Amino acid sequence: MLQGNKFIMLTYNNRLDVSFKNTMDIHAFYQYLSGPNGPVDFDYIIRSPDILSHLNERKYVTFVVDGQHVVHANSYKRRDELSGVIEERPFTAEEAAEFDSQPYQTHAEWAATFWGSESNAIHAKVHHKKDTGTIRFVTRGGPPRGIVRALRRVFCEVEIEAFYDNPQRFISGYY
Repeated sequence: MLQGNKFIMLTYNNRLDVSFKNTMDIHAFYQYLSGPNGPVDFDYIIRSPDILSHLNERKYVTFVVDGQHVVHANSYKRRDELSGVIEERPFTAEEAAEFDSQPYQTHAEWAATFWGSESNAIHAKVHHKKDTGTIRFVTRGGPPRGIVRALRRVFCEVEIEAFYDNPQRFISGYY
């Protein structure tokens, strides 16, 4: 969203209210939901392609290759859990071919298509009581409708009520 001369990323506050009929579903549900990125990890629910997960989304990056400065249109960037860069390099020929063979230019574009949001869950908090739970998190670019559809398919015995609100646009709703 453009506001004046400044681009503002639209964020969505999300809440999932869950009700469990079977106590066996409780542990399985929360385990399925979580991953190395936190208590809610979309990449564990719907896996994104590795080539896009490690795509350096700055369009042009300059590397020194054999003493020469070379500009690459796409490059590989691997980060640790704290978002520190572990490795950054030009795509190999195989990685470039893999990237060119799929239709998405960025991870955010892929995520918006499959997850419904352009980002993984941010600031996730899980509150659980006996047979109910509330999961709150923030996403960028939209509510994660694709993730909720996947959860409902896998856990058809779990009642999931999904709500979002976008404070910048004054919109909210259930899905």
